[in-house]
Amino acid sequence: MILHRIALLVAVAFAVQAAPITWNLNIAVFADGGTAVGSFVYNALTTTVVSYSIQTSAGSDPAFPGFLYQNGAPNNIGASVFPIGDIILFDTSFNNGPLNGLQLRLAPVAGLTDAGGVVSLDLGNPGLAECYNCSPYRLFVSGEMVSASVPEPATVLLVLVPLAWGVLVRRRISGRR
Repeated sequence: MILHRIALLVAVAFAVQAAPITWNLNIAVFADGGTAVGSFVYNALTTTVVSYSIQTSAGSDPAFPGFLYQNGAPNNIGASVFPIGDIILFDTSFNNGPLNGLQLRLAPVAGLTDAGGVVSLDLGNPGLAECYNCSPYRLFVSGEMVSASVPEPATVLLVLVPLAWGVLVRRRISGRR
């Protein structure tokens, strides 16, 4: 019986710990000199982007005038995570003349955990770019994703752990198992 309760406590601890983390783009620069700044909230447990706001700036390539990737903003379709290629895709319906479907692609997704930290952009990944439905595109030449917050131990855990300890000690003193 006690082992069942301990197993339940451990399961609750893991479930409560998994929390979405805010990741900021840091020193994210494209080959044409444009930049990307902003953040997104990522849930590692469900591998989904919860919300995002990333502004790109124009560089020397006139095809890329700069764009605000933000959930709910005009011309924004949404964000998807592709495990093949390890990419987060921010998709739009923004058109620039004959160029259709502007996209921003960030990688690697595998390094984004609920523990936070610093994850370098995978500059060797050919999908890491801003593009119009894959062509034309501008590649990133530098950048990293830095967690803005690390989840704190959940309040539930701060209550459950001492409570469980108290129950175990009381049972041991009274001789019950």
